[in-house]
Amino acid sequence: TIPGTPDPTPVLGVRGEIYPDILAAYHYPNLSDGNHGDSDLPLDGGELIRVSRTITDSGEYSTNNLGIGVTVYHSGDNDYSNAVGVVTSQSSLGYFYFFGGSEDSNGVGANINNLTSGAQSQVSGLIDDIDTLRTNLRIRIGPPHVANNAGINTIRESKHREELDVWYDEAGNRTKNIADFQGGMDALTQNASAIAEYNS
Repeated sequence: TIPGTPDPTPVLGVRGEIYPDILAAYHYPNLSDGNHGDSDLPLDGGELIRVSRTITDSGEYSTNNLGIGVTVYHSGDNDYSNAVGVVTSQSSLGYFYFFGGSEDSNGVGANINNLTSGAQSQVSGLIDDIDTLRTNLRIRIGPPHVANNAGINTIRESKHREELDVWYDEAGNRTKNIADFQGGMDALTQNASAIAEYNS
């Protein structure tokens, strides 16, 4: 109820804790930090981590997390993309109050107008703005959120391939025994006739 009025006005509703929208991507410490030995695989120990220019790492390719991983995910209300733990590990923004009464398309009840005149339409408009921002963000991210070749995930995939190529090059330089398996198979195939004559 609203205090200080002759006739208290009921305001019915519930509240839910809300968290900020985030971007999260898979980070591969062995690959990005050079923490690999002779027996380590480059993609071991992958972890889903928040993407931010303010969260840095010592990666060989970049000084921040924006250059790591294969796919970046946008995490909103229903689109966690396996990043829910990353979302809830952030500081809560507080609570959103859901008021009863006749609800509009965004679920904002009309009883909120008993607190502040016109609040229902104002809150609903803010929700529309958030939805628009999220939609535009997903378009910029590109696959897998939308079925096109736009967005930063296409760039991330290419960069990830480059990092793997360099990792394998480094692995070859530091490994004592390198066997060119495919080259050996090609040599045997190309000289099959000569080998057959030798064996006879």
